[in-house]
Amino acid sequence: SGFPVVISPDFCFPFQAAFNGTVAGAQTAKLTIATNDPLAACSTTDLFASVGTPDMRITGSTTFGVASTWDPAEKIVRACNVGVCTLTVSSAAVGGPDFSAVSNPFPAPLGPQACLDFTAGFVPVLPGRRTGTLTFASDDPDTPNVVLQMTGRSPAYFSLHGGVVFPHGSFNTVADVGST
Repeated sequence: SGFPVVISPDFCFPFQAAFNGTVAGAQTAKLTIATNDPLAACSTTDLFASVGTPDMRITGSTTFGVASTWDPAEKIVRACNVGVCTLTVSSAAVGGPDFSAVSNPFPAPLGPQACLDFTAGFVPVLPGRRTGTLTFASDDPDTPNVVLQMTGRSPAYFSLHGGVVFPHGSFNTVADVGST
């Protein structure tokens, strides 16, 4: 707004050009200024800009080791934005009957260089090696979904019985002295 502008020969007219990039990466444009100057009726200049992107990185171990119902395990997994624009993490979901979300801050926006912690829990239902998944969904243009494998083990079941074992399944009684 405010154009055309009359500029005297001994004056300059500063102005700003705004860039609203909608596609990630390098962008170019040409700015053309038409004048009534007989020596330079038109002046063109190249404009350069770059649109940054969010970039999600997930860190932390998802190997729980040995755990049990009496001694459950937890792991902290960190979701970080290492990009230059705000990242929106729309969800973090756990898959598998033995794994759970103990602390889930998502959905949430992450500014550039920001992180949030997700805490996963492991309480094995059955013995042996157990597996599950942890999936983060975001608006990262390169990797919108990050799927991590979670693993854990429960100790093998064993049974310890006190007492005497008789191979034929009966307990023999001993007669008291003097009885018949």
